[in-house]
Amino acid sequence: APAAETTVRGRVTLQGRPVAGGTVVFAPDPERGGTGKPLRTATAADGTFTLRAADGPVPAGWYRVALAAPPGHEP
Repeated sequence: APAAETTVRGRVTLQGRPVAGGTVVFAPDPERGGTGKPLRTATAADGTFTLRAADGPVPAGWYRVALAAPPGHEP
């Protein structure tokens, strides 16, 4: 059985270069039964991120993922 909660880690790149200072947003997908508030985290200088919910690990489920460009950068 899948875990009920987890920590999400990843790396964001654009044209092979890390995206530093961007915001990664995980929003529960209501079309697939997701509920709750969106979770967000910033990318580090090397483009990596670690996402945890305010209360601990991220609940398992379907999410829609979006990336907001760092301040001062066009998408």
